Amino acid sequence: MAAEKTADFVTGPYRFAELGGINHFVTDEALGAFTGLLLAHLAEHGGTTERQPASKGWAILDSNQ
Repeated sequence: MAAEKTADFVTGPYRFAELGGINHFVTDEALGAFTGLLLAHLAEHGGTTERQPASKGWAILDSNQ
């Protein structure tokens, strides 16, 4: 599966998690499972709610601006 090769392109903490029966739009189909995995990742590897500067051409979108 192509998604399993993602680790080849990631330099930070990474874990592949397969959610059975879920298609491309994970947050539409399994928001609770996705949120649980995300929160566990942030708890293990740290995270912040502070805005970080955009880098490598990526923009941070904030609908509250």
